[in-house]
Amino acid sequence: MIMNKATLLLIFATQIPWLAPGEPDPTCCPPPEVFARRAARADGWPIDKVEPAIARFVVIDGTCTAFRIHAERWVTASHCLTSGLVGATIQDLPVLETLEDLKGEMGIAVLRTAPSKGPRLKAAFARRGEDVLYVGYGGAAPAITFFPVLVMMEDVEINGEHAQTYSDGAIQGMSGGPTINRAGQVTGVVLGSFQPTAGPQLIGFGPDFARLKRLMEKWD
Repeated sequence: MIMNKATLLLIFATQIPWLAPGEPDPTCCPPPEVFARRAARADGWPIDKVEPAIARFVVIDGTCTAFRIHAERWVTASHCLTSGLVGATIQDLPVLETLEDLKGEMGIAVLRTAPSKGPRLKAAFARRGEDVLYVGYGGAAPAITFFPVLVMMEDVEINGEHAQTYSDGAIQGMSGGPTINRAGQVTGVVLGSFQPTAGPQLIGFGPDFARLKRLMEKWD
């Protein structure tokens, strides 16, 4: 299935601006991301293994998500870097430099911070039709959001770039976060969503896996 700019609306999963949530109401109920986390754990997803390797990527005009591949290297989405790195942080650590930036609508980047402790994520190919988990800081949620999607059965080309696609759209703020399999391995990067001309369902998209794997292995 080939799609071009005239046939889809790209919606990058970046939140600008990010508004801090208010104090939780103890008389009410847990926020949606808490329910999502519980549901994902109950369904056997390796939440505790993955969560420490995910961090909010804060820039001057919004937030995204990043994941650790090395003690001082993180992967995120290229479009999260448009405002530059002045004041940018990951895990409250200043972002020191961009080591690599594969620009474009399927763009992903590697950033460097001071070293930090914690697990590092590795890449693994996902089969078409396999269930994977979106992981990232969706909306103004103070905690990581998890929700399952399927790797789509059809390849899609977006403005000349090969994309990996998913059965549902991503939440703003999740850009740069990984999709993971049930072993806790990275199968893709959340970039955004598009609206097909046929049907109301948003479809999520990310970079070609081979491109992601090369980048992660280069900077591991």
